[in-house]
Amino acid sequence: MQSESLNQEMIDNLILEIRNAKSNLVKIDPVDPVDPVDPVDPVDPVDPVDPVDPVDPVDPVDPVDPVDPVDPVDPVDPVDPVDPVDPIDPIDPVDPVMPIEPNEPATPITNESNKETVQTLPNTGMNNLVPFSALALSSVGIVIALACKKKK
Repeated sequence: MQSESLNQEMIDNLILEIRNAKSNLVKIDPVDPVDPVDPVDPVDPVDPVDPVDPVDPVDPVDPVDPVDPVDPVDPVDPVDPVDPVDPIDPIDPVDPVMPIEPNEPATPITNESNKETVQTLPNTGMNNLVPFSALALSSVGIVIALACKKKK
């Protein structure tokens, strides 16, 4: 609606629209009244706070004594060189042991006091009460000698 004068047709249209709008309005039920709020109980008064004890003053810390300087370390003397080890002499080869040839057949000797027969081993003078021969004894001696020489 501008400054022009309203003609009758426009006025009728406006009235018609207002009536249509009025008929389209939804009827709202009235709102129920709100129940009154219960009064709030009064708050209990707060107990007063006990006063805080004053803090004891802190004792001052004693100053730290300065650290003594470290004495310098004496230099280490050089190690003398190690003398070279002398080479080990090679082991001489062992001569083979010659077998013992019997000179004479063993003859039983009878001891007259107890009548026991004693057999004498050839070329040794030992009797058969000894369980090994001179050849076995010499072989054991060679083995022991070689073992001792290797350990050195």
